[in-house]
Amino acid sequence: MSVKVLVCGDIGGNFKTIFDRVDKVNQSKAGPFDILLCVGSFFERFQQQTQGHGHHHHHQQQQHQQQEEIDIKDFLKDRKLSLPTYFIINSMNEIKYLEKYGVSVEDGGQICDNLFYLGRRGILEYKGATIAYLSGHATFPVKDSYDENQPLAITKQDISTLIQDKSKFKSIDILLSNQWPRGILNGVTDPIVNSMKNPYQKGYDSIKEIVVGLAPAYHFSKDLHYFQRLPYKNTNSGESSSSLTRFLSLSSVYNDKNEKYLFAMNYQPSKETNVQDATEFPFTTTTTIKRQKTDGDESRQRYGDNNNNSGESYQKGKNKRSHNHLNETKECWFCLSSKNLESHLIVNIGSECYLAMPKGGIVNDHTLIIYIEHKPSFVSLSDDERKDAYKYLDALRKYYKQNGDTVPIVFERNVKVQVNDKDFTHGHLQVVPVPSKLSQQDIIDGFQKLATEKGFTFEHAKNQQEFLTAVQNDQDYFMVILPDNSIIYLVLDQKLLAAKKLAQEEKEKEIKEGEGEEEEGDKDTKTKQQQDKVMPIFEMQFGRHAIVDLLEIPERLNWKKCILDQEQETKQTEQFREAFQPFYDEGGDNDNDNGTTATNE
Repeated sequence: MSVKVLVCGDIGGNFKTIFDRVDKVNQSKAGPFDILLCVGSFFERFQQQTQGHGHHHHHQQQQHQQQEEIDIKDFLKDRKLSLPTYFIINSMNEIKYLEKYGVSVEDGGQICDNLFYLGRRGILEYKGATIAYLSGHATFPVKDSYDENQPLAITKQDISTLIQDKSKFKSIDILLSNQWPRGILNGVTDPIVNSMKNPYQKGYDSIKEIVVGLAPAYHFSKDLHYFQRLPYKNTNSGESSSSLTRFLSLSSVYNDKNEKYLFAMNYQPSKETNVQDATEFPFTTTTTIKRQKTDGDESRQRYGDNNNNSGESYQKGKNKRSHNHLNETKECWFCLSSKNLESHLIVNIGSECYLAMPKGGIVNDHTLIIYIEHKPSFVSLSDDERKDAYKYLDALRKYYKQNGDTVPIVFERNVKVQVNDKDFTHGHLQVVPVPSKLSQQDIIDGFQKLATEKGFTFEHAKNQQEFLTAVQNDQDYFMVILPDNSIIYLVLDQKLLAAKKLAQEEKEKEIKEGEGEEEEGDKDTKTKQQQDKVMPIFEMQFGRHAIVDLLEIPERLNWKKCILDQEQETKQTEQFREAFQPFYDEGGDNDNDNGTTATNE
């Protein structure tokens, strides 16, 4: 018995392209085929999250093409699908299409003749082949069970049910998912490994748990580029020595590099497998979801995020880390492996950054874009890390606009913090929504007013590249990303600051010596005046200070007085996550190149 299968990557609404291609392949010498399976986005067009700047012409062409033929029923009025077509969906944005066609998100169903949505998760038996499928995405935190507010979030119940359902069948022939399992590239020497920053930690641990539990003969997923792995042995999954899994990741239907998006095979479930060229089992077998741990940097594995950057190139670059780095990350407030991390504040984890709520936020929906690697600043990031930060920023812009008519002010204070010779500077961007009625000049003037009081003058960079050229990797600075993506910044001269600090310490000493001569009634007033004169040369809360002045909310200056209890923080984070997630999903996958261009030219 054999079944001839076609598998396709992201369609993204490009129905004519894919079905014309399928018809041609089906009529070729390789055909006819029995079934077409689709992973990734089926209905939804790829979203170009742009500011209208810095994109190549082919992106514009892609947008133009994707605006054609989005209604599958209209498209099929004058043609019939040549193969039974089964698909999963990728994001929340595609649910509206299922609702339009009266098909259940959970259980799946028929859209029209020869077209079927599989459902959230399950196993389909087709002509003797067993096909396991999983719509949606792994998210953080992994919920125990289905949440109607996040209907496509993969849950612990989904994982356990899918693995348990395997017992109803002899084996699983094909698995369809939208994401890679973490560790899939372990043992791979393909050139793709050399082109990726940290390939051995690409993927999600919850997908890995499913793959390990199901041990499918074929696992199909999707990505920007086509990739086919050597088969690996499933001996660590409790399978027989001849059990192999072949992993393939398909590109999108529309791509300008002719990447492979359609895979054809004549699958014979009973055929003997050749283990000669197979690699060893690539995955760690420790329990996932509760505690993530793979080889390399531990700073991301706890929460099932995607592609990790080990920071190797950074270590070899301009700012080498000390041998105490591991201890630093374990003690750092922001490192994901840290014992001090307050994980209930995490909103979402991306490929290079994660989004969190601050403690004692200035206003509602104040957020932090935090670099996953323990790096000190925006300037020290790689291009991919900056791109991921801007993906969050673009999603926040849209969220703020629709939820309160606000715009984000983004600031970063990069001044080294060392304790016992350990570097505790973990860079992050503070993102604060302010009323859109505030003009950009109002924002600039507000920051400059405070800077003038401290003896500084802001420089203005018209775009990110100009800022990165002006500020060196080892320089301390303060920057503000304005609503139009231009940047104002201060470069802080440490030698000058040190000299001023020494002079101020002398003043403080004089103040303390003179305090005893004052009457009690005058002491408090004079001490306050003197303290104002001897504030740190560049105060820790400069950005916060400027914004509370701008918004005229001085009571929010001290973050410690704005802290909520943990129950309130958890509720606040969950509510924001549910409201924000659709805006983030619109940006597409972290590891494709359709995200924001992080320049404003």
